[in-house]
Amino acid sequence: MKPRYHKQTSHFSLTNPKQALFIKEKVLKPHGEIEEITYTLISLLGRGETARVYEVSSAKTGEHFAMKIVPKNLGEECLRDEASLKQRIVREISIQKRLDHPNILGLKHAFEDQDNVYILLELCSRETLKDLVKKLGVLNEDLSKRYIIQLANALKYLHSQKIIHREYPGILWESSSFIIV
Repeated sequence: MKPRYHKQTSHFSLTNPKQALFIKEKVLKPHGEIEEITYTLISLLGRGETARVYEVSSAKTGEHFAMKIVPKNLGEECLRDEASLKQRIVREISIQKRLDHPNILGLKHAFEDQDNVYILLELCSRETLKDLVKKLGVLNEDLSKRYIIQLANALKYLHSQKIIHREYPGILWESSSFIIV
């Protein structure tokens, strides 16, 4: 099953995110009508080498999501990396769309405009395992055992799908369970 991947129009610029308060996705419906879905930017959750992740809310449903925004143009110094970046984005979307596990962050869908690719993900709390240990002090044996089992099951599932997760620091804590991102 392919991810819902649409061309769309947005009102967003990564160069000045404070100006942009919303992103609009235009979805072509089966009978030819176009539905416009507006996402409101709430806060920056994190940034990486090639992308930023924001908490957004859907104006239509009120649901909150994480939205990874990857610019298509990385600038003059990164021109040679743009082709491999495009391949990585397509591969990431393809892999994440087929995953279905309670401890692995779910992909809702992806869309693009002329400047960016937008990847809409489930939103989980912003706490990392390190944050949890700081807050609770020491994790007791039962809690540690539960988290290790959840982590092992998620990694076993990924490996059964022939996926190796390279960034194990992408482990978050959500409602007393682990989520791998």
